[in-house]
Amino acid sequence: MAPPQRRDLGGVLEHLVPGSTQGTTHLRWPPDVFAVSAYLLKSTGAYVDVLREWPPTGARALHPPEVPWTDWAREQGKAWRAVATARTALPTSVTALWERVLATKEEPLDVAARDLDVVDALLQLVALADEASASIGIPQPGSKALPASGGSTSRSIGARCISSR
Repeated sequence: MAPPQRRDLGGVLEHLVPGSTQGTTHLRWPPDVFAVSAYLLKSTGAYVDVLREWPPTGARALHPPEVPWTDWAREQGKAWRAVATARTALPTSVTALWERVLATKEEPLDVAARDLDVVDALLQLVALADEASASIGIPQPGSKALPASGGSTSRSIGARCISSR
């Protein structure tokens, strides 16, 4: 597969998931969001800087200050999981984090990767998607595991990531 035509953040996002800068449909399947967000963090090395000030505080934090970030992330993940299985409204935390990412879609990828708000949002999306995706494909007795075939984007992104090395 050819590399993205544009090297700005929006161009890379559109290359990985067509339509991802135009709406929120792609946010319905947490494993896809995990794949895109983790790819951007790893390929740019941006995760290193955000971890120096983790968990997010102040304006970067979406969770209430009295609630530990890990508890908040777990609850947001559960809410997102419900969306993936019941097709209800996305959690506002997920759309708010994605909006932070898209705020720099016109920036070159290396510039966006240095924006702490963007990197922080990507890392939080990875964490929430991970919580929402617990046990996907490996049902445990009595679990409410999501079906393993809910989205095709993860497979497509995996192929694109491998072919772009």
